Amino acid sequence: IPISKLDNSHVAKKYLLSRKIPNLDELYYTDDFKAFVDKLLPNKYDTLASEGRIIIPFYDRSKNLVALQGRNLSGNGLRYITIKIREDSPKIYGMDKVDTNERVYILEGPFDSMFLPNSIGMAGSDLTDTTNIFHSGMTFIYDNERRNKEIVSRMEGVIESGHDIFIWPDTIEKKDINEISLKGSS
Repeated sequence: IPISKLDNSHVAKKYLLSRKIPNLDELYYTDDFKAFVDKLLPNKYDTLASEGRIIIPFYDRSKNLVALQGRNLSGNGLRYITIKIREDSPKIYGMDKVDTNERVYILEGPFDSMFLPNSIGMAGSDLTDTTNIFHSGMTFIYDNERRNKEIVSRMEGVIESGHDIFIWPDTIEKKDINEISLKGSS
C-alpha cells in the first residue's frame, strides 16, 4: 500500500510524518513483511517475521527494482532489513533519481538522502570503489557519530581513497541530516 494512500492515523504514516520524511508517495507499507518478500523471492527468506514494515524500494538507473528495505515500527527485532532482489546490483537507494553528471551526495541511508538534492543512500554498501558511475564527483556524508568505531573506520577509508567527505563540525550536535531537519540547523 503506498504510504501516501494511508490514513494519517496509520502507524507507518504517523511515523514518517513525525520525522518529516518527504516523498511519501515513493514509500509503501505491508502488514506482513515475510509474505511480501516471499511473493518476490519464494522460500528464500524463511526466517523473516510476519510483521508490519515500511517498504523502501531501491531501483537501478532503468527503474528496475533491485532491492528493498523494510523498516520495523514495533521496536522489536531488527530495525531495518534489506533484501536484494538482484544479487548483481549494489544496495543503493536513489539511483533512479540521481544525476550522475552532477556532484552526488552519498548518505548512510535512504531517509537521510531524501533531504538533500542529488543524493543517494548507501544502505550498508561500501561505495568507495564505484567512482566510475559518478562522473562529476561525490561527497560522502556519514552520520554525526564520531565515537562510533565502524563509522570512523569507513570515513578513514573514504579519505584514504581520495574521495570528498563531509566532516561534521563540533558545533553541530545533531546525529544526521534528518535530525537537523526536525530540530533546526543548530
